[in-house]
Amino acid sequence: MAPSSPTDIVQNVLVGSGVTVNNVTFNGAPIAYGTFNGTNSNIGLPNGVIITTGSRGVAPGPNSIASAGVDNGVVGDATLTAISGFETYDASVLEFDFIPQSGQISFNYVFASEEYPEFVGQIYNDVFAFFISGPNPGGSNYNNANIAIIPGTSTPVAINNVNQISYTNYYVDNTGGQTVQYDGFTKPMTAQANVVPCETYHIKICIADAGDGIYDSAVFLEALSFSSATNDVIATVTYGNNNSLLYEGCGQANIKFTKSVATQVAETFDVTITGTAINGVDYSQFPTQVTFQPGDTVVIVPLVPIFDGVTEPNETVTITITQDICGTIVTKEVNLTITNVEPLVVTVSPDYTSYICPNIPTPLTATATGGISPYTYTWDNGLVGQTVTVFPQQTTTYTVTVTDACNSQTAQAQALIDMPGYVPLELITPPDTTICPGDSILLFVSSRGGEGDTEIVFSWDNNLGNGSSKWVKPSGLTVYTVTVTDSCGTTVTKEIVVDVLPTNANFSYFYLENRKVKFLDESSTDVINWYWDFGDFNTSTEQNPLHNYADTGLYRVTLIVENQYGCTDTIIKNVRAYPDYTLYVPNAFTPNGDDINENFSGLGQGFINYEMYIFNRWGEPIFKSTDYANRWDGRDKSGHRYLRKAFTFT
Repeated sequence: MAPSSPTDIVQNVLVGSGVTVNNVTFNGAPIAYGTFNGTNSNIGLPNGVIITTGSRGVAPGPNSIASAGVDNGVVGDATLTAISGFETYDASVLEFDFIPQSGQISFNYVFASEEYPEFVGQIYNDVFAFFISGPNPGGSNYNNANIAIIPGTSTPVAINNVNQISYTNYYVDNTGGQTVQYDGFTKPMTAQANVVPCETYHIKICIADAGDGIYDSAVFLEALSFSSATNDVIATVTYGNNNSLLYEGCGQANIKFTKSVATQVAETFDVTITGTAINGVDYSQFPTQVTFQPGDTVVIVPLVPIFDGVTEPNETVTITITQDICGTIVTKEVNLTITNVEPLVVTVSPDYTSYICPNIPTPLTATATGGISPYTYTWDNGLVGQTVTVFPQQTTTYTVTVTDACNSQTAQAQALIDMPGYVPLELITPPDTTICPGDSILLFVSSRGGEGDTEIVFSWDNNLGNGSSKWVKPSGLTVYTVTVTDSCGTTVTKEIVVDVLPTNANFSYFYLENRKVKFLDESSTDVINWYWDFGDFNTSTEQNPLHNYADTGLYRVTLIVENQYGCTDTIIKNVRAYPDYTLYVPNAFTPNGDDINENFSGLGQGFINYEMYIFNRWGEPIFKSTDYANRWDGRDKSGHRYLRKAFTFT
């Protein structure tokens, strides 16, 4: 919408605190300036003043025209022509004088154009600038100094400088935008300049088409942002949802002193502290002077209310700074109220309950008053929360501890759930055990406590049914589960593990002599006892015994072993005891078919292994026997009789 006059939009819309203005003028088409409401748009500013090269009516979206614009047919601006290098048209120029109250002037703006993005990098770009003139605190004067520059640089904000390629962090591509017509625009930026307080300055806010009068461009100026901030004091309370009310011992107020421009030397301000609260008694000692060090623009001093436990009326604190601004005394202050914290009190409902049976779900609710909410509720059974549900197994007192949010006050309350005469149900079972293969074992269980002695029931898994005792004969490790139930329906379940651990007997042996035998135990490693029966009425309990047989013969040797659980196993092996060793080798035999002395072999006893080899005179083997009963009959390998007469060995 269009305000009534340029003076109106500057004094009542654009200018904020710390600045006085006069001599407002506007040169350009009347439709080229006005105010805007950007609350529901993506322009980035809530509201303010718009100055365009065409019509303010082009600005609202959607972005449906690639070359929207109005040629107003008015002249350009010589200053803009000079910095553009091209003839300018449709200039809109807003100018005024202002007096700043502090050492800096600033305002927020957005530059938008229909020349985005297709004319980026081209020679014809619309142009805008914010020209300031007046004393430069750094020396000499500003003379039409352009303060519309990219932050941290001396480069002017322009289409060729801020776009989809260059300084993209400051650029918004509005292609398809629904709330603003312009094809592109900058993100909100700040124009600022250091100034001399109380001196008079002139600013020229101007924009123009370059090269031709089509394709509109605009500058959006944020309302109330044209300001010169003076020294200020504000309070931020760290607890609660306000910035003026403090609770004793709870949180603090951060008192923030600010300067508009950092000084080159340390600067100290006097602080006045008033109110009914006593400095250093009702709150932490607060200084009466604040010093800004060189380069500082902010000093924060905490004000911490002290918890004294005394009930008293609300107390006040006022922090004040006084400034001479351009000959006018200006006072700025913050006002705080310190209020009492009531003692923390907590109750539990219900506080008493009586039951016959256990394990009945019972909600308990704690209610706290006083202190500072929100509260933390912690119960002695580990539960947390204002309301908890408990399942008492016997007469039990439940205690809740409540802690408030800030003072760390605590209070406790209790609830009693009574079960007169009830003793918690217990199931008594035998310990886990180990048995031997094939053995049976009696599992006997009993109970203590519970309700209803004659109604106690023991139930077993493994298809064992009910009862307090069971004979079992497991074939391997087995877990037996038994449950006891009383008349209240209370149950207790336990497991009994029965393991079956077999042992294994085995042995080997070797001969030291024909009747001297060494026996070696090769049973399982769990064996702890050995019993040997050597078959000749002699025994041993050694693990690896040595036995000397008195006579030759075949003996049944028995080994019985026992492990730590008393499990046994038996193995029997036949062992031969040999006679003393003798060997006779004849020196002649007569394999001539007369059935007398027809075969040749060694003769003897007491040997275990037997081998005989016969060779001819050329060393060729003609007979071999590993069996004592297999004798040589004088034949060669092919079965032909090798000798036909008596043969004498030498």
